[in-house]
Amino acid sequence: MFFMLFFWILVILCLSFLLKGFFPSIFTEKNESRSNLSALDILCERYAKGEIDQTEFKLRKKVITG
Repeated sequence: MFFMLFFWILVILCLSFLLKGFFPSIFTEKNESRSNLSALDILCERYAKGEIDQTEFKLRKKVITG
C-alpha cells in the first residue's frame, strides 16, 4: 500500500518536471513578464494605478531620465 502511494507520487512529480521543462510559460508567474519593461514604463504604470502621486512620479522620472 505504501509503495503504491509512493510510486504514484513519484510518477506525478516526474510528469510535472517534464511538463515544466517542455512548457515553462505555464509555470512562470505573471510578474516575470515585467522584466521586459523599462523603469520608466513601470513608473508610468504605477502612477496610472494610483500607487504613487504626481509629485513622487515627477521626482522619480527626473531621477530615471537624468
